[in-house]
Amino acid sequence: MGFLNRILHRKEAGASAIGVAEKECPHVALVPHWDSVDDIGIADRVVRYECESCKAAFTREEGERRQSAGAERLRISEEERRDRLTDHPS
Repeated sequence: MGFLNRILHRKEAGASAIGVAEKECPHVALVPHWDSVDDIGIADRVVRYECESCKAAFTREEGERRQSAGAERLRISEEERRDRLTDHPS
């Protein structure tokens, strides 16, 4: 009865039982927010950070911690990439 289910916009039981496992957002694209227009661009006056992907909000301290952890992961992966390139020249 898949045809009738599509026409009547009914979901099939099998599809909803399976479900889709979604990955947790890594929160790597954090956007700073300020309370005052005069404070925009001043890093010490950031009030909160918002993840551009999932819109989760973080305190300034948490946002800064996540940014530095992300930068460290990027630095490590870049070093590993360079090591692989020097270990296996083409």
